[in-house]
Amino acid sequence: MGRDPEIGKRSRKRYEGAFVEPTKLSLKDYMVQWLEIKRVIIEKNTYVSYNSNITHHVIPSIGIIALHKLNVMHIQKCY
Repeated sequence: MGRDPEIGKRSRKRYEGAFVEPTKLSLKDYMVQWLEIKRVIIEKNTYVSYNSNITHHVIPSIGIIALHKLNVMHIQKCY
């Protein structure tokens, strides 16, 4: 079975953060996953700060929104 260059491009875009398949993943679920990935590469105090902001501000305000439906107005609601 040969390589498919198109699939390789999509995978690379996903890895680089440029492409996200539309799913029903909520912002809350995404942020929890993102924070766990970042946990191993950021300082402890940075993790604590991110976790606090996500837990106390982002999730209560807009955490229920599906990631693919998130827009600028939702983000501004956090501020």
